[in-house]
Amino acid sequence: MENIRDIGHKYMYSCGPQDLHFTPNHNDKVAKRQRSRFEHACRHLFNKVKLRPGTTLNHAQCLSIVKKHKFLFFPSQKFKYRISHLTYKKARITPSADDYKFKISFRLPMPFVPTSTPLPIEEDVIEGTVFAVLLYNPTSNMFIPLKYRNIIPSDPLYDQNGCYIIPGSREWEHEAIEQQRLRSLQQSLAQATYHGTSPKYLKKCWTQTADLLSFSDTYHRRMSYYNQDLMNPHYSSKQDQAKIRQDIQEFIMVSRKL
Repeated sequence: MENIRDIGHKYMYSCGPQDLHFTPNHNDKVAKRQRSRFEHACRHLFNKVKLRPGTTLNHAQCLSIVKKHKFLFFPSQKFKYRISHLTYKKARITPSADDYKFKISFRLPMPFVPTSTPLPIEEDVIEGTVFAVLLYNPTSNMFIPLKYRNIIPSDPLYDQNGCYIIPGSREWEHEAIEQQRLRSLQQSLAQATYHGTSPKYLKKCWTQTADLLSFSDTYHRRMSYYNQDLMNPHYSSKQDQAKIRQDIQEFIMVSRKL
């Protein structure tokens, strides 16, 4: 995100080969032919370069040539190239997800949470005796089966005529189960309406959404690693440069002997 806002790059991602190694065939004749074809490809690539009389290829020219043709010819070599079809519309501006038909990485604004100091509440003092009824307790002195313990209502139940239903009775159990079924149905309908589907396909919609988000996050996390190396012009250390220069010199010397 800092690349487009601060530096001005418009490419979203970059990629490049990594951790590649040469594995010859177990057959000696096939391995020898593989090595011969590889050396022929190297000579064919470097012979395309037009040099001035009396000059030779240096390591910078070699790296430029192989990067242009996306060609690897020694283990310590690495390069990155941009994915040209995934670009931001404007540089140095934080992108908006609504401007793209596919999912991109973006930052959500932090919501403003106002700070408030609660006012002290003075309790009223009542003098004299206060008469009150016992608190509603639907599980007092009775056995509740396991399948009913999760659906016990926290408020008293009344029938259609407004009569109080005694906790633990058959009518009370039937009413508690019915209310739990209606609440579950309403929650399922509300969630299905929010996701634009029906309760029958709600779980499938959740699974597809979770899979798409997981794939998008994984893809962005891996591609950001390559993008970070590409946008940094000094990503390789001096030791890496020395190793690359040594490998190039050894390769050029071997090519001259062939």
